[in-house]
Amino acid sequence: MERGFTFHRTLGIPYIPAESIKGVVRLVYLVEKAQEDPNFFENWAREDNLFWNELSKPFGRMEKEGKSAQRGKVVFLDALPIEPPELTLEIITCHYPEYYEERRGPTEDQHPRPLPFLAVAPGSKFRFILLIHEDLEEEFRKRVREAFEAALTEHGFGAKTALGHGRFNKNV
Repeated sequence: MERGFTFHRTLGIPYIPAESIKGVVRLVYLVEKAQEDPNFFENWAREDNLFWNELSKPFGRMEKEGKSAQRGKVVFLDALPIEPPELTLEIITCHYPEYYEERRGPTEDQHPRPLPFLAVAPGSKFRFILLIHEDLEEEFRKRVREAFEAALTEHGFGAKTALGHGRFNKNV
């Protein structure tokens, strides 16, 4: 049943976990950095510390080998619906079930298997909250806000974003 989204364990409603929002915003942030500087990833690969120092300012990081975590200056909260959302039924179709079951190759004689799943109906409204520490430099504030907005409206959250799922209109 949770193929399309996650139910909040306590509230029992669909929601978007904060770590998912953070991951998409961080990805958008990296993509925008790479668009500005085509050598960004090449430099990052050579000097991982530069990359982490830059991203730890806004996003925080977890140290390796059991060391303590560093809190970022940007905090993401779970996105919860403003009112109980309407659920709808969607279908994903596995066209080569025996291939995915590792029984044989993807051949045209296999019968497609429709797999129904629940989705949040279009028009449902969610509240996204992003807390930015006042000590964060203005340039990073601007970059994080732009990445956050692009994550909401252009990139989307979860699967099936190419079909319109997981994208939101900005209503501040």
